[in-house]
Amino acid sequence: MTHLDLSADPKMLTPGLGVSIRDRWILSRVTPNPILKDEARDLIQAQNFPYGCQLYFKRTRHLDQGLVLCNYLNKTISAESAARAITADFSIRCPEEDGRLRVRLRNEVWELLASTLLRFEDDCDMIVDLLAAIQSLPSMDSTPWWVAYPQPSDSLCELPGFHIVFQSCYQALRCECGGCDDQHFLTDKKYYRRAGIAEAKMYVRGIPGITEFWAYKTINLICRLDKHRELDEHLEFFIHEIHGWLQTAGPKLAETLDSNQVKSFVRAVRGRRDKSYESSVTMFEHWQHWKKSFLEVSFDEDFLSSEGRELARECHDIMKAQNIKLPLFF
Repeated sequence: MTHLDLSADPKMLTPGLGVSIRDRWILSRVTPNPILKDEARDLIQAQNFPYGCQLYFKRTRHLDQGLVLCNYLNKTISAESAARAITADFSIRCPEEDGRLRVRLRNEVWELLASTLLRFEDDCDMIVDLLAAIQSLPSMDSTPWWVAYPQPSDSLCELPGFHIVFQSCYQALRCECGGCDDQHFLTDKKYYRRAGIAEAKMYVRGIPGITEFWAYKTINLICRLDKHRELDEHLEFFIHEIHGWLQTAGPKLAETLDSNQVKSFVRAVRGRRDKSYESSVTMFEHWQHWKKSFLEVSFDEDFLSSEGRELARECHDIMKAQNIKLPLFF
């Protein structure tokens, strides 16, 4: 394997290390488009596609940020050093008055981290550590790099916009529009598990925007999908994401559950194509209904494969094992 002769600069690959598949993929994200050199034209072309499509993200990335991420994931620099280096040049590249450019540069970093997180399971913990380190960066001036249009609530500790970019990347990697030249994961069960575990780990670490309600909406897919509906074959894949969530964050979800809180979630009408209803009950009742639904599905051979049914049973067992407080007046 070819080795690169590079210095110890955090923005240069460490000498003596081969270029891994992951590093090659990260650096491929910074290769300029050979046809559209101009980023503005590239962005206009991308806007012809849905936001949940990989082609939307086909822009030139800055090489420095890719090299920093590679060095960090190769464990040659710390999370704190990587956080400083990956954000260091924004104030130079982005005039304070140019809010749109500031947002774009910020979101490009989010997209790089989110896409790497969704593709490479072994690096999940390190990416989450890096996000936490970026949260902890101090403000160096009155208008930090992450602020587009300064608001009192704008703070790096909130990782503004990251959860939105992450969700867009999640959808983009499931795109099968036919125009994407990159790999898509629509029917890759491992992808859904990676996504569920990554989301759950970010939730446990307190990454802003990845809340318990993100988990609830994912778990509620067990009630939104019905074997008589056209889209319900997707539960065969989503069950892996749900299982990843519960296996990783089930105890914390149970601990933080407000049993008395009334929330609404959509449920399918079993056996009725395209029929659904909104159930507005306490979170305690939702939890019990989800748990029951997993158990029912685990016995339905027409609904899921044997692997899917086993995961559904494990989801039920995880939820059953949690100590959920009874709501008042129950």
